[in-house]
Amino acid sequence: LGADTAARLLAGDAWYSEVLRSMSHVTSLAKTPRIMAAVVTAAVTAALLWVAVLRAFTKATLHAQFMLVGLVTAVAGSVFLVFGLLAVDDTNPESGDSYPAVSEVFRQALARMIAFVPPMGHIPFRLDYTLSEYVGVSRSTLLVGCGIALICAGCLWLLVYLLSRNTISAAADCTREACRLVFRSPSLLLLMPLFDVALRMVVLVGSGIGLAYLLATATVTPRSVKILGENIVGIHRGIEWSAELAMGAVCWGFAFLWYSELVTSLRSFVLSYMAMSWYFRPKKQVARGLPPLLSGMSAALFYHLGSLALGSFVMACIRATQWALLVLHRLMGERAEASSGRSGAPSQRCLGCLHVAVQLAKEVARRVSNSAYTELALSSACLTSASWDAAGLLASSPGLVAVRTLVLRPILWLSSAAYAVAFGWCVWVVLASAVPPTGGSLSLPVGTWLPPALAAEREKLGSPAAAATVAAIVAFVLVREFSAIVDEIADAVLYCFLWDRADGTVDAQAA
Repeated sequence: LGADTAARLLAGDAWYSEVLRSMSHVTSLAKTPRIMAAVVTAAVTAALLWVAVLRAFTKATLHAQFMLVGLVTAVAGSVFLVFGLLAVDDTNPESGDSYPAVSEVFRQALARMIAFVPPMGHIPFRLDYTLSEYVGVSRSTLLVGCGIALICAGCLWLLVYLLSRNTISAAADCTREACRLVFRSPSLLLLMPLFDVALRMVVLVGSGIGLAYLLATATVTPRSVKILGENIVGIHRGIEWSAELAMGAVCWGFAFLWYSELVTSLRSFVLSYMAMSWYFRPKKQVARGLPPLLSGMSAALFYHLGSLALGSFVMACIRATQWALLVLHRLMGERAEASSGRSGAPSQRCLGCLHVAVQLAKEVARRVSNSAYTELALSSACLTSASWDAAGLLASSPGLVAVRTLVLRPILWLSSAAYAVAFGWCVWVVLASAVPPTGGSLSLPVGTWLPPALAAEREKLGSPAAAATVAAIVAFVLVREFSAIVDEIADAVLYCFLWDRADGTVDAQAA
């Protein structure tokens, strides 16, 4: 928004003092290990409860969220429209205002809402700025335009919801069945993230060691620096780059991308194999076999490792192209800005468009490859044939796939964020209830139910809001990780349903 608006938003030096105080509160969390251990344990429990909530209330929650998003958008547009019609025309100072108290009431209400939030209660926000200064229109025109746009968007959203209720129910059923499968193998929620992190750490450390060994073979040359008019040689040292050395470094970087994508492919295949086994095989046969994680891993390593490596290579090439375009976009922007003092040259815009196109291609390839791994688990075909069949099967039901991918996933993301914020607020209430009220702070009943050890550490806690923020972040990360597992299993269940329906008869045991 510019330096002036930033200065008006940050309101001078008070913001920086607030930031420093917040940092001191965060560093004080190291003095309360028991409280932080309890907070992390509560976050893990809350994340597991989130999966239970998805299983029990997926369909009702998603339908309610669909309606709520449309209604809230329409109501917000109505509020903007009303305030736009009642607001004074700031381009004509002589025009009167029939309702001069409306703007002041709105500002006071917003200030009270900001002050109620614990981490933001002491931040000196100023609300005397408008976007009309930057778009070049009057305040009333801006509010009326935003209100009409929001009302139209809300009505369009509700219309889409009414036309796709059955599709939403089918997609929600896939999520519910995925949660049921997860509860049949509860160790999956704990072992799969640890397995994924461990393999990625091995890939990162192995690639780093290989790159370090490669750079150790390079010629090290001393650099000179001028100090007090004298050239001092040897303080800084550099590597003499050659074509072979640069190519080797690029190869190690590509190897890191390839192995990272191989870990992703392995994870996707294991989850797809579990979903396929649950959907088509008898429950007794699944129970007699190996644990789901080990059975899927053994099938991937002994029967489909080549296909997974090929799919990972394709995804690594797409990611390498994306990174190369990003680097070229940045370099050309810096060169254009240095030469003409302006950014946004036509070549830079073309590279930006190519970067967006590659990003879209990566997302489409990721979606098709995940379904292709489910096809591998079903038919044991080669990767090219499985990818072609998966793309055709997904194209046969575009509405169901689009609702599941483009609508339900963003809604679940917003729900998980709201769930994590609510959990952090609950942690703040619990910790703040054990703090004696001071002047000017929100008074809550003092809790005496804390164990003695936690009560003693609570006195060392600088701010309950800092611990609540950490709790919300940990809960959000865990909820998103568990939701990612459920999403991948739900996608595999949806593909199994489409595959079973392709012959005209849905005859699987779990259908």
